[in-house]
Amino acid sequence: MGAQMPFRSEVETRLREQKAVQLKLAGLTYQAIADTPMLVDGKEVFDDDGNVVTLYKTPTGARDAIMRVLHQEQTQFMGNVEDVRALELSRLDRLYQAAFARAMRDGNKSDSAIQSCLKIAEHRRQLIGGLSVPQKVEMDVSGDEMTAAALSVLAEIKAKATSPPDESQE
Repeated sequence: MGAQMPFRSEVETRLREQKAVQLKLAGLTYQAIADTPMLVDGKEVFDDDGNVVTLYKTPTGARDAIMRVLHQEQTQFMGNVEDVRALELSRLDRLYQAAFARAMRDGNKSDSAIQSCLKIAEHRRQLIGGLSVPQKVEMDVSGDEMTAAALSVLAEIKAKATSPPDESQE
């Protein structure tokens, strides 16, 4: 585990948090994020003892920073679901483009890319809603049941039509 150096500004803290979130989105563990060397202008930072300065001292520190950023983002977006939906649609579009390009490039060997495209399209459809063709629903109702239900509805309509008007509703 590398050395930890106190950061001097809120800007440096935010940059470190952003890097941690990027690494988590890329699939790294909290331990791997904590152990990631701190870079300034593309070069590792060293403490006074010559040890590489890491993003966080512990995996818990990395996790807490990521959770803090995610909480802040969630709080910002809570008021505007459409912004979040648009962001997610944009992400899905980029993922679809990459999977589609892989499917086209790999031809018959691209079953996983094709499956990815289908899954992404399904997630997109669910997010947007209303893109699917309505499903035909078949009911198993006998003719006698249907006739009885229709006669019951007709009787209710006839009763309402022939009854005297309710003066309280006029």
